[in-house]
Amino acid sequence: MESSIITSTMLIQIAILAGIFLGEQISWQEGIGMGLAAIGVIIVQIRKRPKHHQPASTDEYP
Repeated sequence: MESSIITSTMLIQIAILAGIFLGEQISWQEGIGMGLAAIGVIIVQIRKRPKHHQPASTDEYP
């Protein structure tokens, strides 16, 4: 799960790093958009987890 969150937010990470290292300007609208996208990715990834695991088969035969 953790790696899929990192992969899904890679474009956001690139934009932030470009702002830090390359001096790219990030507007407040882009900042809000990146924040909403990151929150959306996290919500989707958290809700994806199954709550209970059912066994695929049993050892008993009919």
